[in-house]
Amino acid sequence: MRTMRISVATFTGTLGIAAALFVSLAHAQSEDLGFDQALGGPAFIAIVDHAVVKIDATGNRKVLFAMPTKDLITVDGSVNGQLREHDYGELRVDADSGRWVLPRQSDRALPGTLIFGDRNGVVAEVPGDPACVSNKRGSCIIAAKMFASSGKYVFIESLRNRGTTLARYTFGQSDRVEIAGPEIATTLTLDEAHQRALYVSRKGIHVTSWQPSSARIAAAPVRIAVNAEDQPPTVVGDDIVYVAKRETPDRRLLETTIERATLPTGKRTVVKRATNLTLPFALQGFRSSTQGVYFTDHAAKDGKAYEGCKRKCVTYLLEGSASRVVAEAVDLLVDVSSDGRFGIFQDSQGGKLYMVELSVEQGTRRAIEGATAAYFVRE
Repeated sequence: MRTMRISVATFTGTLGIAAALFVSLAHAQSEDLGFDQALGGPAFIAIVDHAVVKIDATGNRKVLFAMPTKDLITVDGSVNGQLREHDYGELRVDADSGRWVLPRQSDRALPGTLIFGDRNGVVAEVPGDPACVSNKRGSCIIAAKMFASSGKYVFIESLRNRGTTLARYTFGQSDRVEIAGPEIATTLTLDEAHQRALYVSRKGIHVTSWQPSSARIAAAPVRIAVNAEDQPPTVVGDDIVYVAKRETPDRRLLETTIERATLPTGKRTVVKRATNLTLPFALQGFRSSTQGVYFTDHAAKDGKAYEGCKRKCVTYLLEGSASRVVAEAVDLLVDVSSDGRFGIFQDSQGGKLYMVELSVEQGTRRAIEGATAAYFVRE
């Protein structure tokens, strides 16, 4: 699983019917496959040309939500494209249920809203955190963190200068329940298996039991000693995998050490060392799935470190204490299909998205033209 109003009438935008969306898929050799030809991979939900759209395995697309737009007027009075009337946060998709959520930020000193949808379109738009507003005292935006319980719940963060809070929503409803304050939510990782919650303090990594329906994530004892360079951890089964960045002796490159800490002992074991290793979601941890944990190494097999990848990075799958290459000459991993066969990657320089068949030598690369976000979904 992946993948997260004062008055509804005040904040709900007009949901129009989108203009035609033009998406094409390209082979690794830039062969034009045409939008309506079979993709050879799973369906996905994406943001393309100011709309949330579902694209199935045959290439057919369905507009789920058209973002309100306005004409971009140049100095000579001519129209030069379209602008969105609102700012939006990151799209989050639950692969099993096909449900999705898109935060809509307010353009005034007012709270934002959450747009809930599924494979058929928009289900509801509800108020976000009423206290999450931007003003002279600071800024605040709402962000979708993750889905849980096959799409039943969505967890939404309120990101403030002074720290993060986390709330739970029942999908499609405005029943916001805050479950963690800044002292926990700012460094919080939720186990996708719905067993544990982890957060980091100066004392170490705290581990507590957690279920999506829990009323509150309570403070917990330290289970693992922490290093100053540790990144937020990722849970896989009974193990915790996390990253520690340290400077190499010549102080020009960063050496990254991946370690596994086994509960309940908290003993740390080095799994892999790499130079300039980066994570798919910045500081949010590795990209985990039912197959294991995926990470992208900026140091390709030739030993050189590539800033921004430039389609020369290597993606590994970590299974227990062993790792294996699943994709070469790629950028940063965004999502993995439920069967582990396909991955969506994002060009680290241009931001373009493309799909690759994993664990296949020189797997076919298909560009998702015009997409700024894309996540796999079951048919």
